[in-house]
Amino acid sequence: MKISNISVSGKGILAPMAEYSNLPFRLLAKEFGASLVYTEMAMAKGIVEKDKEELYLLKTSPQEKPVIAQICGSSSEEMRDAARIVESLGFSGVDINFCCPINRIINKGAGAALLDSPEKIQEMIGMVVNAVKIPVTVKILSGINASKINAVEISKICEAKGAKAIAIHPRTLEQGYIGDADWPLIAQIKKSVSIPVIGSGDIRTPLHAKKMLEETGCDAVMIARGCLGQPWFFREFNHLVSSGSFPSKLSLSQMKQILLRHAKMLKEHTGGTKGIMLLRKHLSYYSKAMNKEEFGKAVRNIKTQKEFDDAVKNYL
Repeated sequence: MKISNISVSGKGILAPMAEYSNLPFRLLAKEFGASLVYTEMAMAKGIVEKDKEELYLLKTSPQEKPVIAQICGSSSEEMRDAARIVESLGFSGVDINFCCPINRIINKGAGAALLDSPEKIQEMIGMVVNAVKIPVTVKILSGINASKINAVEISKICEAKGAKAIAIHPRTLEQGYIGDADWPLIAQIKKSVSIPVIGSGDIRTPLHAKKMLEETGCDAVMIARGCLGQPWFFREFNHLVSSGSFPSKLSLSQMKQILLRHAKMLKEHTGGTKGIMLLRKHLSYYSKAMNKEEFGKAVRNIKTQKEFDDAVKNYL
């Protein structure tokens, strides 16, 4: 698959996930075979105003390329200026978020709220595309609610204004994460546009990811919660797609070493105790992947490196 000048060698892509898709996790995902990775969502206004917390989300490394930075905002001018900054930081592409369902984002008229304003989407994509040389992509939902499913229309607008790929999570804003993702809608979009279509939603295992490829005809799948606590998801998925079978299962010792390296990378990335708080978000997923319920209970409320080290020593 090619997204303009970005060559994507495989079918598995790491999704933009707030507080999860930071640089350490992206590097791990790449190591285990993710073909493309996205940053967590950064707000355009903060980027333009040089807010340290927003710019921190855009830390990158040559080792993770190709990597796309996702930005979100309600002002086309701010999105344009933020995209220019993203380009200057060396990212392979910039993604426009039309999918975030969080109230604080919706109340600003950003994220999925824009799905109700096709003319605004048209303006925003046009301004961003004209401002940068790197490819511009988008991530969308099905629509605002069940009576306003307009993802096909929005996809056609995005392509017409110069977007080079579309990622679709086929749920509505009103639906949130409840109920099933509407995979047939992915297939409809794939038939409606000529640019790459990336499917997302309800991919909990590599088998689900392979099934989405087969049922929808999408060009690639975007993995979100399914790979949390198991960045080796991409290794299993790639092997499944290429050979029809799973690779040899990682041992508990190997999983433990990946977890410890993830913890070290987060500590180095944050330079302080924030690393443990970010790691804590991943630990319930790791404990489930490793089938270590007692470890999960022990790390649920940890606040220090010592508490983490003690839990690893006692339960792993």
